[in-house]
Amino acid sequence: MRQVIHSSGPRLIVSTLAVLATLIASIGSTAASQSTPSTNVRYEVLDLGTLGGANSRGNGLNAKGHVVGESELGATAGTPSVMPVGQAPPTVTFLWKDGQMINVGTLGGPTSRAASINDSDEIAGEADTADGNRHAFLWQNGKVTDLGTLGGDQSAAIGINNHGQITGLSTTAPAKRSATQVRTRLSGRVER
Repeated sequence: MRQVIHSSGPRLIVSTLAVLATLIASIGSTAASQSTPSTNVRYEVLDLGTLGGANSRGNGLNAKGHVVGESELGATAGTPSVMPVGQAPPTVTFLWKDGQMINVGTLGGPTSRAASINDSDEIAGEADTADGNRHAFLWQNGKVTDLGTLGGDQSAAIGINNHGQITGLSTTAPAKRSATQVRTRLSGRVER
């Protein structure tokens, strides 16, 4: 579904749930920053869809207009179509480009969450591992790479820049967290 809304403010590409809140926030901040509102600027609101579930949300956007976020999955074998009260359905990272939502995957566990995307379409985020921990990941060229931890059992990537440098956090020992920076080379090899 594509809607075009005329208003004064920047072009927005957002997922279904964030449309109203984003428009209200943008209109308010634009009105405050401009003495005379422009009538020539348009909003383009796109419904990015989901990966079969009821909800999705965008978490990052690059200069190409490609969006990363997380989407609920539809019911699959072994997954109830209605979740028990207080339990959220699994969500996985998506990359939306060229009008298609792509399931980026996980690190063997049920969920993943994208935090950031750069202009090379490299995605940084966090995902559940098969043993139930959460680790930072890098997705590039169709492959998810576990970035590991700094000795603890949990980590998360928070951002990635256009040089492939990733920032995040990691436990170093139980209940201790440390800020981290991870670098990648163009070959895709991860250095710590």
